[in-house]
Amino acid sequence: MPFCARTKLPVFAFALAVTMLIGPAAAAQSSAPKARQAKQPTAPQLVLGPPTTVRTDVELDENPTLFAMLAALNMAGYNRGLHAAGASPYRKELRVRLAAEHLRIIERLRAYYHVHSKPDPAQNLAQYVSLALLLGDPPHFPLVRPVKQLPPDAAGVATFVPLLRRFYREASLAEEWQRYKPVYARAIQRYSEPVRRLTQRVDDYFRLPETYLGRQYIILPQFLAAPGDTQARDYLGNYYIMVGLNVNAHMPDIRHTYLHYVLDPLVEKFPDAYIRTAPLLRVVQRAPALNPEFKHNIRLFFTECLVRAVEARFIPFTGTAAQRQEQRRALIQRDMANGLILTQFFSRKLDAYAKSVVSFPQFYPEAAYSLRVSAWASRGRKMAFSPRPLGLPEPLQARPRVSLLQAGERALGAGDLAGAKALAQHALLQDHGDHATADFLLGEVAAQQGEPASAQANFERALALAAPSALHVRTWSNIYLGRLLDLEHHRRRALRHYRAALATASTREARALARAGINQPFTAGPPRPNSGGTGTHP
Repeated sequence: MPFCARTKLPVFAFALAVTMLIGPAAAAQSSAPKARQAKQPTAPQLVLGPPTTVRTDVELDENPTLFAMLAALNMAGYNRGLHAAGASPYRKELRVRLAAEHLRIIERLRAYYHVHSKPDPAQNLAQYVSLALLLGDPPHFPLVRPVKQLPPDAAGVATFVPLLRRFYREASLAEEWQRYKPVYARAIQRYSEPVRRLTQRVDDYFRLPETYLGRQYIILPQFLAAPGDTQARDYLGNYYIMVGLNVNAHMPDIRHTYLHYVLDPLVEKFPDAYIRTAPLLRVVQRAPALNPEFKHNIRLFFTECLVRAVEARFIPFTGTAAQRQEQRRALIQRDMANGLILTQFFSRKLDAYAKSVVSFPQFYPEAAYSLRVSAWASRGRKMAFSPRPLGLPEPLQARPRVSLLQAGERALGAGDLAGAKALAQHALLQDHGDHATADFLLGEVAAQQGEPASAQANFERALALAAPSALHVRTWSNIYLGRLLDLEHHRRRALRHYRAALATASTREARALARAGINQPFTAGPPRPNSGGTGTHP
């Protein structure tokens, strides 16, 4: 996604000018109601107004780019699951036909695949699936964004694209695609009705409004991967899941991902509700069966507990009502023993939701903020966690493939200052978080809120922490600091920052703004009344 720094700088300057002209007291007074609401988000305030519109669009689709990528990988050495139960005969058929062509490009594909292989087979395939979902249509397979803006796993194999183009041409994959399009059409038809029933049932349970916001959940049936190599992605709010041709085997993964698709934005809308539960991560560190990602990311942990509680309402247990209730209770206890200690809390809240008449987006904030962190932490410390995962394999997780910088800039571009701030603060809580980017985002938030001292401190910390390769953070921190210092009439110091920005600028707009700052001081509004300087002193 394109960054929005160019449009934010004038807003930043305006906010600073207003703050200087109206005085600190008036600025603090104007922001006080917002600060109080963030500090004490009471449930009645959160549920006023119309329901949050989170209804979304679901598609079953065929993807010729993903087909080409997987065909290339099959010839390059991806043999996982080739003879497994449930493997598609079409995969073997295509491999035999392409091998008979004795294409010279295949040796290049194998060499590349060997060099870029990873110890974890799932991650090995995942990097290429990530790349395929960020490529345009064949035969050119253009990248949808520059390499430096790709997710790390996709960026690591971006140089595979020229080989993919050549393989597509030499293997006549356009003809192969036409040969197998009916296979995909039949798979989409088989999935269509079960997916429609599933999503309708979920939407009805949450009482979602009939409003669509343009977000998409795209399901991609695929026969060229191993039966167990299902992949799910979250790209800037759009979710993708690659599944095999066995409908019944993959519906649980489709359901789990769809619940995340619906609930993730709702959880992110109220970041204080989950950030305050961060102490629980210390409690679950000793849960051997818990996914390590959940041990280090409070948003993922919090959301997963909610999703598991909801999912227990959709699993088709058998027997009498009492027996089904007991099976559901046992499932919740299993998740608790695995380390998801808030699953029971949310399950109890869902009991109350079943008796209410409001939509889940209206019900959720009050429920989330009612959680007593200390009580559940105390309970978790007394739990005997399972030494190994209980029950079925962990449901497929839609791995987010956006960086902190991309997510933060997206929030700022949408005017969601609170969301950008929450993302940054969450990163600072993590031992191995991207602290440089977090400080940069906090600087941008402070800039837009007209808090120059805080903005300057955050941009300076971002520069001190940023790696030499973090060009965007380094460049724009220097541009912001240059303008801040110009507004304070520290011209010499401002020039040092503009020159540093020009040295690292990687875009035309950044270079233009850096040169503009070097050529003349940045100004915003009339000079301060108490300023008698000429703007040339350090």
